[in-house]
Amino acid sequence: MNVRSPLPGGGPWLVLPNCPAKNHNTLRASRGNLARNVYPCICPRGRFLFAEEAKRRRAKSVAMRHNKKHDPVEKVRESLAAVPPDLYGGACTFGAGQKAHYAYNQTPKSEEKRKLALDFCHKACVKLKECRTYILKAEFPGGSWGGIHGGMTPYERRQLASKSRGARGNEATGRGAQ
Repeated sequence: MNVRSPLPGGGPWLVLPNCPAKNHNTLRASRGNLARNVYPCICPRGRFLFAEEAKRRRAKSVAMRHNKKHDPVEKVRESLAAVPPDLYGGACTFGAGQKAHYAYNQTPKSEEKRKLALDFCHKACVKLKECRTYILKAEFPGGSWGGIHGGMTPYERRQLASKSRGARGNEATGRGAQ
């Protein structure tokens, strides 16, 4: 016959006489809250539960670090490892293209300047594909560099980055289009 104990923690656990806590032998009691003058329980069962919780959290943290999809450090490493392509011959490397690029990137933004910079990228640039590939790989988070790069505004790059994150998440969970 199994009888559930009415004591906190589910069993007849030892309560130390010098334990400063008001409640004993539960995870919540073992955490305490010194900001509210709630002292942690130092009884054996409370300390055991606290240690088990710490092990569980460490294991979860390690698992998250190994899952590169969620690791921001890995994302930064990837962006730093991206090697800039040779953009010689690109529209932004010559006079008029530089003027349009800097007019949008360095001064107060306007719709006219944005269109001018985008037109130079889309119509006059022979290195658009290489530039776009590099920007999407190197910029983390997407859209954080500001300005027109790879023929895209920061908003467009953010949207593309969030779509690609969603697609990678769907592939990992098996929820992609069937």
